[in-house]
Amino acid sequence: MILKEEIMQKELSIVIAEVNVIRNALDEAFSELETQKEIMKEKLQSGSDIATVRLSNDFINACANKIKLLEMDLLKAEKKLSEARDRLLDAVKNRKAIETLKNKDHKEHLFKIMKEEQKFIDEIATQRARYREGILQTL
Repeated sequence: MILKEEIMQKELSIVIAEVNVIRNALDEAFSELETQKEIMKEKLQSGSDIATVRLSNDFINACANKIKLLEMDLLKAEKKLSEARDRLLDAVKNRKAIETLKNKDHKEHLFKIMKEEQKFIDEIATQRARYREGILQTL
């Protein structure tokens, strides 16, 4: 059971890493978009030709599309993360439930042994008492 739990933890770690990679890429894409907007603003103020402005605008649109795709990827990765967490939580719950049952079974086994030992001690005490009675009756 612990093996399953370890597998789930590794899976969770991988998914967390995926989410972090996507978040970093998204941060970089937002930064690039802001940079390109500033460049576009400077080109417009400097009176650049329409082809340069159009090219810059196309690049800004490409950055915006990249951000949308990364946001969709992030949503999918966060869903995978949630599912991985749920699987790990289930594995932990299962392990704890089994440990509880094993502990309960162990306690019941110890109680049974204790009862058998007490029964044995009682039998010895009964036999001693009968032995003493037998000796006393012969006297």
